[in-house]
Amino acid sequence: MRRVFLIFIMLIGCFGAHGQARLIFVNGRIGMGSPKGGIAYWQKDSSFVDSAKLALHSCSEPFFTDVQYSLFSKAERREKDGYEYASEHFGEIVGGCGGPFRLVTHSMGAAFGEGIARCLLDKGIPVDVIVHFEPYQAPDIKTAGSSGNILTIDYQVTDDWLIHLGGKGRIAGADLLLGNYRSGAPIHKKHRYPINHASTWHELQPCIDGFLAR
Repeated sequence: MRRVFLIFIMLIGCFGAHGQARLIFVNGRIGMGSPKGGIAYWQKDSSFVDSAKLALHSCSEPFFTDVQYSLFSKAERREKDGYEYASEHFGEIVGGCGGPFRLVTHSMGAAFGEGIARCLLDKGIPVDVIVHFEPYQAPDIKTAGSSGNILTIDYQVTDDWLIHLGGKGRIAGADLLLGNYRSGAPIHKKHRYPINHASTWHELQPCIDGFLAR
């Protein structure tokens, strides 16, 4: 029933100014207990993607990356790889959509996603929202959204030991620093906690709506 309600709300949203926005989901490192890449990476809670589409006002079919990263890769390298990936898969990512594009990333995918965003922007494709969940090596990442025309959200729970291994800190230029709570999840579930719960978007939606209404 909840899924039917979400679909109904999204269909109404399609008639709004932001209905044609397309989402890009950028996976984190595959393995070590995570699902496979692509849509499977985000579907532990089957309503997470639908809730993201609702919160980010998108009725278009999302694009899902399916990439792997070296365990010892640096944020700078992943950003460059993301830029190259977007150049090589430009047609698939854009898919005939004029935008705007909105990115959702996790873990090592944060730097990679920033590379994708920079590539799109360099090609004149609008990007207006970037949401990073549990960004790995966050202090080494600078958002492409520091122009003021892009909302960048850095979302970190405080008890995620894994991202602290990559350096404790925040993404440079991020507009909103959210999370800031203890997940209380078992140690092996802390890193995926925000993306395993569709309710995470309930906290984010007012921030996103406020930005898009400007």
